[in-house]
Amino acid sequence: MAFTYLAGGMTSRRAQRRLLQLLVTVGIVLAGAGTGHAQTARSSFVRRDMEQLSVRGSNTRIAGQIAGSLLAAGLFGFAAWAALDNPEGSDRRVKGDAGYTPNANTAYAAGSFAGSVAAAYVIGRGDGSRGSVAATALGAALATIPLALARHEPYLPLLGLVFGAPAQALGATLGYQLTRRER
Repeated sequence: MAFTYLAGGMTSRRAQRRLLQLLVTVGIVLAGAGTGHAQTARSSFVRRDMEQLSVRGSNTRIAGQIAGSLLAAGLFGFAAWAALDNPEGSDRRVKGDAGYTPNANTAYAAGSFAGSVAAAYVIGRGDGSRGSVAATALGAALATIPLALARHEPYLPLLGLVFGAPAQALGATLGYQLTRRER
């Protein structure tokens, strides 16, 4: 229901699938936009500055990491939610005017966590640095726990996009950047 709402009333699965493909494509383009320039040739002045600041990633890398992690959290979360949501299922519950499936909401939380961690870690490693997967996961988990506990909220996927995905992206990026080191 929430995906149909976000898709602007598109009720056919084909239209929803096309919208999801478009969102994935935009996410990949945005995630790669901030990562390409770090690999270009550097002058000796820039190289010396980079050696001095080797503990911290570049601002464009960090922005790309946050944006990519945010998009991945939303996309993976909605994909997991859509895979488990069964509008005519026996476990469907109604709260107010909204119907929801608790297992689909839990799948949203797990999918958004996995997407956020994977994107933050992969984009962070794009410059040759190394960070802790555990710290990246811990940063995203701090924002995922409230999502998982709210599995009986009918609008959890929408709330997850507005509040959860940005918090997961920031937490995962912060976890990676705090443990970041050059090879």
